Amino acid sequence: MKTLNRILTRRYKFIPATKILRILMMLSLSILLSAPGDVHALKLEAFGLRGGVNLKYVAIPPTEKYNFYKADIFMVHTLPWGWHYSSGWDVNWRLTSAAGILRGGGDQAFVVEVGPGIAFRKQSWRLIANIGTGLAALSRQHFGSQDMGGPVQIVGTGGLGFDLGSNLVLGWRFHHISDATIYGCHSKGVDTNLLELGYHF
Repeated sequence: MKTLNRILTRRYKFIPATKILRILMMLSLSILLSAPGDVHALKLEAFGLRGGVNLKYVAIPPTEKYNFYKADIFMVHTLPWGWHYSSGWDVNWRLTSAAGILRGGGDQAFVVEVGPGIAFRKQSWRLIANIGTGLAALSRQHFGSQDMGGPVQIVGTGGLGFDLGSNLVLGWRFHHISDATIYGCHSKGVDTNLLELGYHF
């Protein structure tokens, strides 16, 4: 952790990685401890890799000033409540966390994210749909001349996944990150379309 902190603070000259990670770990812990039911029901559901770019016609305006690239590793934990329906649909709350990079305008940031979401799965169709929200912390807020407003951002995602068999799921995800005008009305967010490959337990 000390090495990671030195690299990030020297390169990005913004905020220490340890402070970012502590904030997000505390947030994750508070979400988990507030979950009703048996805490032992919390379990690792999936982990994997994802990456992608912004697309002009699949975005929330105002669009980015530059081409952006995002890549990260992610983990999904099933939260201890959900529902099963006779139609074959399963609905579960879950907690997703991720760590990776965001690049655009010649600049690059380290990004960590955490937040709750809900997943809809029908096993006979091999289909998983999910939506989620959360918070992200960035090691820098400026990408070229594009200002994202500040180090803490709001995340919104929605995705579809297809079960390939052998516990592998291939998916597409729309990923939105912005300050929702918390820092003012002149900042711009970033929308990326990500391909993801996950291993589901």
